Amino acid sequence: MRIVHVIDQLNVGGAEVLAVNIVNSLSKFSDYNVSLFVTRKEGPLKKEINNKVDYNFLNKKSFFDIGFYVRLYNLIKKKDIQIIHAHNTSYLSCVLVNFLFFNRNKLIWHNHTGAYISLSGNKLKILKFCSYFFNTIINVNEGLNDWSKKKLRTKKNIVLNNFASFLNNDKTTKLDGIEGKRIVCVAGFRPVKNHQYLINAFEIVLKNHPDWTLHLVGKNYGDDYYDSIIKSISNKNLENSIFLYGLRRDIKNILNQSDIGVLTSKNEGLPISILEYGLAKLPVVITNSCNSANLIVKKAVASDNDFNNFSDIILELIENSEVRIKISNNLHKNISNHFSEKYFMEELKNIYNKI
Repeated sequence: MRIVHVIDQLNVGGAEVLAVNIVNSLSKFSDYNVSLFVTRKEGPLKKEINNKVDYNFLNKKSFFDIGFYVRLYNLIKKKDIQIIHAHNTSYLSCVLVNFLFFNRNKLIWHNHTGAYISLSGNKLKILKFCSYFFNTIINVNEGLNDWSKKKLRTKKNIVLNNFASFLNNDKTTKLDGIEGKRIVCVAGFRPVKNHQYLINAFEIVLKNHPDWTLHLVGKNYGDDYYDSIIKSISNKNLENSIFLYGLRRDIKNILNQSDIGVLTSKNEGLPISILEYGLAKLPVVITNSCNSANLIVKKAVASDNDFNNFSDIILELIENSEVRIKISNNLHKNISNHFSEKYFMEELKNIYNKI
């Protein structure tokens, strides 16, 4: 079977990591010829792509880049692609190519983010129009699946939970702070990740445990949001307790140096970082806005409107090793059993075979 996965960029984000994980895993099966097309921007994840994967960068300049659509169409025809698997916003390019060139390729849209639920106006109308051309929609949680059934026009909507697999075994990053007393947050610096809530909660933690440190790992977009986080840390005199590392590839190494994993997002699909925390056997604290992540971490969910609640849970984990071990073991077992690569790939191959 000849399949192409299409994604807009290869920066280290949840959808991008999963796309690379999928093509790497598919390339292990002899009955699949798998390609990865990146439309707009390459990034650090390019180095993690298996050499068995047929990789192509299309360098899309803008929405009106006619040459891009011609290149995409020609590659699809040349490689005799049977199924196009489009991740997040790349669906629009794939729909346009199928529409403009009368392509009859089967098209799957993989919806990774809860942000689509809040779409309205013309953006929702465009997605709804495109959904007529989707043969199947894969959603990463039940909430997104319910939404796509109600709002879009695709008959086949399927829930397929993410899986995590560490792409890199490097040991480049050395975390600051005292070993055994580190809290880590792996999340790009975007407003939806709600870092200020985390900083406020951690400030309370420090009053009780001043030797603990917080480590923020994720892409710096160089915008006002990132500047506001830097300013907040400075204004609170937390420069010696909160450390920022930017975009890193050696996530496994970073998590192995950490003791508690946290995520304070305002909205999520099924965050890869939560699954990675579980693989690393970290106890985890999240906000209830992380949607389906709540199904994974049942005893450590805080209100997204109350950072005091979040800090209370962190304090309990710091002060009660028995609770910490129980939560980390339960999370690791749950992810190993229900969010494994093996289970995911069997389900995905079943989707491909039935499309």
